[in-house]
Amino acid sequence: MKEKLRLQDSSSRNRIKKLLKEGKIGLFPTDTIYGICCRMDSKSSVERIYSIKQREENKPFLILASSVSQVADYANLDSENFPEVIKKYWPGPLTVILKAYKDKVLSQVRAGGDTIAVRIPDYPELSEIISEIDVPLVAPSANISGEIAPGEYSQVDKKIVDAVDFVVIGECKMKKPSTIVDCSGEKTRIVREGAIDIKI
Repeated sequence: MKEKLRLQDSSSRNRIKKLLKEGKIGLFPTDTIYGICCRMDSKSSVERIYSIKQREENKPFLILASSVSQVADYANLDSENFPEVIKKYWPGPLTVILKAYKDKVLSQVRAGGDTIAVRIPDYPELSEIISEIDVPLVAPSANISGEIAPGEYSQVDKKIVDAVDFVVIGECKMKKPSTIVDCSGEKTRIVREGAIDIKI
């Protein structure tokens, strides 16, 4: 029987933190959609998520951080466009592509590139977990690559549920993927329209 935990329950959150610290992979609600999550510094877990999603290895993963200061440990925040973006939209459904500190971010997370896609979720219970395990979470959508991203647990493919180590039950407020903005180059650009309509 798959272990099921609830984000709103404090004892469940303690159990989730323990499982993540051990390198386990969980199915998580976020403020946008359901994701497949593990700690971003576990190479074997990240590689398992590639396999679970049947994802091409040249596609990097989105990560979830608990704070701007945590993001700054793994990515360069010097882009002149970036401060204005985060002031308005973080925490929330905005993913920002930044230059990664490659010595601190696994090649598997970056798909061998030099950038990282990161956001801070508007979900206090989830942010608490990320803060206390003290490392961001790899958090791609909980779907087989190419299929529709699930906004509710009931929409998650059974093959995904069977493949993860544990399941977290909770509400996804937006029920649609985040907007993605690339701040890693000379000019900021929108990569994907999503849960928010951003003007840059």
